[in-house]
Amino acid sequence: MDRWIKYRTQISYVQDTSTENQLTSLKEVLKKRAQFNKEAAKFIKEFEKKSIGKEDKQKYKPKPVTIHSPDQLAKDKDPAQDQNEEGEEDKDKNLWQQFTMMYEDSVYKVRDENSFIVRGQQKRFAKNSLGIFDNKQKFRYGMVYITTSKWFENCVIALIVFNSLLLGIKDYTDVNNESSINAFIEDLEPMFTYMFLMECMSKIIA
Repeated sequence: MDRWIKYRTQISYVQDTSTENQLTSLKEVLKKRAQFNKEAAKFIKEFEKKSIGKEDKQKYKPKPVTIHSPDQLAKDKDPAQDQNEEGEEDKDKNLWQQFTMMYEDSVYKVRDENSFIVRGQQKRFAKNSLGIFDNKQKFRYGMVYITTSKWFENCVIALIVFNSLLLGIKDYTDVNNESSINAFIEDLEPMFTYMFLMECMSKIIA
């Protein structure tokens, strides 16, 4: 009986020590995990600070400043003019990009041979112009883009009105155009002729 009691006490002691060892190992694992999480959080914060700092530096990178002497400033152009020229170049690039995007959109969406998509609206024209230009060619699309614009129509109307006024002012009794008004009108007539010819050719190609 005494031996049995000793044996049971030994077993219980071994079990208690094993559970204690397991608890201590679990505590160590939890401590290590907590330390790892803290270090990971610190690393993430530092990385975010560094990346944000780099982005800010790239965004707000100061432009190099050049100091000119009075003689150089007198020779060189005005910086405001340079900025205006750069702004105009950017506008030209944006207009050309818009035109190319509209052309590509028209070529992609149009399925027949008579339609064009210009400024979000579908326009119908002849299948071919002059037997050469179809609706897939960029040159003809450019002519359609110009002739369907409001400023083109307004310019043509203004030319017609101005030419009509000049024809109404002209003195038709002066056959040799000896008066100053008739001479002035005669000098302007070739300009109107060339402008109306350009309008006619652009609409024929479109």
